[in-house]
Amino acid sequence: MVWHKKYALRYSATAWMAFKGGLKTADILNARGIISSNTCCFCHLENESMAHLFFECSFTFNIIKKFLPWLGNLLMKPNLFQVFDSVLDQGFNASHVNYYLLTVCASIYFSWRARNDRIFGGILDCQNTLPLGRSFGQPGAMLLFCPIRAWNR
Repeated sequence: MVWHKKYALRYSATAWMAFKGGLKTADILNARGIISSNTCCFCHLENESMAHLFFECSFTFNIIKKFLPWLGNLLMKPNLFQVFDSVLDQGFNASHVNYYLLTVCASIYFSWRARNDRIFGGILDCQNTLPLGRSFGQPGAMLLFCPIRAWNR
């Protein structure tokens, strides 16, 4: 469900690590005795955890909602697993499902990268520039913006 070997392995690897709890969020670092700020670097309201960062945080939720508009109809913000399930529940054909799953994986990758840029590099992106700006200017990132009808498995 997360592996897209032909397109962007780094997106899939980051999503897989998020599923497995392998990304070093503040709660995981603190549990290992590494002192770090607990506050989410995006919303500054909640403690940073995997569930919060993907996609219970209002910042990252607003980004994923731009790519998956049906998420705006939910009563509560989804977590990582619920976002993937929502793609499968939409009734899309196989190529559209693959496209949207890759979009979610890329959103996880770029959100994680933006988080690290904020913490370690002092680079700030807002909700409007993160999906369109500097972070998406690298090769392969424009894949998210290709028309769905042009997407092939």
